[in-house]
Parts: sequence; C-alpha cells; structure tokens
Amino acid sequence: LFRIVGRVFSTYAIVEGDDQIFFIDQHAAHERLIYEELNNSLVKQNIASQQLLPPVILEMSHNEYIIVETAMDMLTSLGFELQPFGGNTWAIRAIPSVLEGTNVKELFQNALDQWGGDIKPHPSIVLKPYDIMKIACKQAVKARDPLSDIELLALLKNLQSKNIPLTCPHGRPIVTTITKYELEKKFKRIQ
Repeated sequence: LFRIVGRVFSTYAIVEGDDQIFFIDQHAAHERLIYEELNNSLVKQNIASQQLLPPVILEMSHNEYIIVETAMDMLTSLGFELQPFGGNTWAIRAIPSVLEGTNVKELFQNALDQWGGDIKPHPSIVLKPYDIMKIACKQAVKARDPLSDIELLALLKNLQSKNIPLTCPHGRPIVTTITKYELEKKFKRIQ
C-alpha cells in the first residue's frame, strides 16, 4: 500500500511504502506509461479512442495535407479519427485515449514537423519506436505541472499493474528508493 507524503521541487512525488520511501519522477513515469500504451496499441492494432466534441479543425499547407493523407492508416491504427473538412483542412474527431487532455493542434504540428512539414511528402510514413518516444515525451505531464493525489495514485497504479519498466523511454530512472534501514543509518539511529 502506498501513501503520498509530499512533493519536492514540483517534480518528484514522495511516496511511503511499508519500509521504503519512493521518490518518483512524475514526467518520466507518465512518459513511460504513454509510450507503452501507444507502442502496445500499434503492436496489437487495438487502441481505445476518445471522441472529441467538438472536433478539432486543422488547416494546413497542401503538402502537410498530403502527409496526413499518406499517414492515415498509421494514424487510424493509433486511434485517431480524421475526416477531410474541405480545402487543406482536416477534422480530428477522435484521439487515442492515452492522449486525452492533449493540445491536439500542437501534437499534429509536432508530428508534421517530424514527418517533413512543407517538404516533399514521404511515399509511406511509418511510426518508429523513436517517433512514439517523442510523442510520449511531448504529451507527458511536465516536471513542474501539478498532479493531484488522485492523478498521481492512478499513475502509480497503472505503472504497477501493467508491469512497466522503471525507466523512461530514454533510459532515465522513474523511481529511486531509500529504505527505512538506510534512513535510520543516516540519522545514526542504528550502526
């Protein structure tokens, strides 16, 4: 059983376990969770979508429009639902549930920049692990963004229940611990 005992530097959650204290990097934890969910969805071709009401309307250049059109199968497999909306405009009607609360326009602009922006569109666009890692990093809660206790507990529960590696996709640790024994030793309560 975990109990949140505080936060430091608006970045790290302090969580008490039975005989340990956990320091959790909220950005790294959220980033890993998003990465795993998007990656697993691509592998299994099974992702939950969140409908957007109203849809998000994106105007773009002709080349960007073609890039989105070229990437449509991959976007659909990730849980996006897009429809042409006239001219060089797309209506985004759904996004992957794991990205709920995301700035959808910013997400797509970042993806378009990654895929070539206004240059000649790729003949086929494939989402590689590095691309998923970048999406996860950009969409994860930031270091100084406040998380409520409920949000933090949900994040910890997801990490634990899904057996997710305790490093972010870049390899940085999500959690560091200190045992009660180590703490008592530092305070010279024990030898």
